[in-house]
Amino acid sequence: MKILSILLFATLLCAEASAQALWQNVSVGMTSAEVSAAQPSAKPATKPDSLASGATCDLQIASTPIDAADYRVCFFFKNEKLTQVTLGALGTPSKGQFDGIVTLLRAKYGPELSQGPDSLGYRAEWKVSDAVNVSVIYIDKVGRLMNIVYQTRLADERNKL
Repeated sequence: MKILSILLFATLLCAEASAQALWQNVSVGMTSAEVSAAQPSAKPATKPDSLASGATCDLQIASTPIDAADYRVCFFFKNEKLTQVTLGALGTPSKGQFDGIVTLLRAKYGPELSQGPDSLGYRAEWKVSDAVNVSVIYIDKVGRLMNIVYQTRLADERNKL
């Protein structure tokens, strides 16, 4: 019985260690019930967004403050598993807001892999782990939009290369 308990504990420990944190206390692969338990302010999305991958925003936090601005937090699920968390700036974001978020993420994750202007605005990217990327995207060429995106890497596609 004691050996069974030790094996069960080791299995749970390995499963927990392999879970990749996305944003705050939510991890890749969580179900919507697990995300709701971890983030009690997350509610069913009133306007479920979807991604090209087929993932849908099933849960959201309507507003959370970060660096003196408010963001909508959207939890994206594919096949009932969490794959991405997107924080979308509410209101009209500015380049200064983008710069402030980049500074905060740099302090948390170290130097970004890339940063600079692109055809629609500005972007900065970090590789947080082998399985998670963080990106900040600021668009100012066709309206103003800013997202902070925590997403899983496409391991299956990456391994095909």
